Amino acid sequence: MGDVAVAAIDRLFDSLAAKDIERRAASTLSRAGIVRAGLEELLRAVLAERVFFLYALSAPAAERVRERFTSDLAASLQLTVRTERPDASEAFYRTAADFTANGTIGALLDWVVDPAGRSQKQMIDILSDLLPRWLVDAPLK
Repeated sequence: MGDVAVAAIDRLFDSLAAKDIERRAASTLSRAGIVRAGLEELLRAVLAERVFFLYALSAPAAERVRERFTSDLAASLQLTVRTERPDASEAFYRTAADFTANGTIGALLDWVVDPAGRSQKQMIDILSDLLPRWLVDAPLK
């Protein structure tokens, strides 16, 4: 089960990363709009496969699934962080991407397991509010 889940996560992030790059290149949305669209796509994709993720998160490979989900998001976020903070250090790029990915994926997967009355829109609003302001509010380049 772990290998199947990891492969599914890899495909999901390949697709989401490509769409995010297109959105950022087109610059037709505000920075907050780009971030929100990315979060909406991520939540929709996970919800579309909710039963699969619930099973994967209850299996013996649950920790591996969480780790892969987080590392895939962190890898895709490094490019975004570099774009938004071009003068920052390598340590900043990695730490910002890891920090953001761990919080986002942790909250997202916990929500998938137990929504606790939070709607998809509420989760997008909450996650958007919790992201670093320099990522969400930065002017488009």
